[in-house]
Amino acid sequence: MAWPTGIAISGVYNYYKGQDFSAGFDLKYLQNKVSWKAEIVTFIYLFIGLRMLFGGLFYWLVTGEWKSNVEIQRYQYGREKYEKHHKGKKWANWNMQVEIFGQSFSVYALLTIPGILICNDTNPTTTLEIIGVCMWVSSYVIENVADKQKFMFIRQKAEAKVKGAVCNIGLW
Repeated sequence: MAWPTGIAISGVYNYYKGQDFSAGFDLKYLQNKVSWKAEIVTFIYLFIGLRMLFGGLFYWLVTGEWKSNVEIQRYQYGREKYEKHHKGKKWANWNMQVEIFGQSFSVYALLTIPGILICNDTNPTTTLEIIGVCMWVSSYVIENVADKQKFMFIRQKAEAKVKGAVCNIGLW
């Protein structure tokens, strides 16, 4: 839940970054000052972050997995992979902390910096910026199509009771 929440907070932070609130919070002033680029970037950050956050909350509430003591699958996989390649070493927990730090660095540094730069850019819109927005929209559509194909594949294999199958259909 921290990852998507961090992305959503980054979007809001980028939007309000650099605004002058010394005279109070005035939405009319803010609407005139914020560029459409800042609004699009904020929408993208909020959309990505809140979609993942609410999707995760819904999954946890429906499945009840939030009540379990089991690690998230990707952390289980990371621990197993580490222990497989480093037999006898007791550094798996340390390795997981390094992984979590890398993820938080990605959210709070690598993903936030482009948003800050775009939201504070007062230059006229360029063709490259329009291409960037179009690339985001198309990559989002492709990601969702691929996810739908993967979920359909998983459902088909589960109904057929096939284990260990690799999804290599559609965009996969």
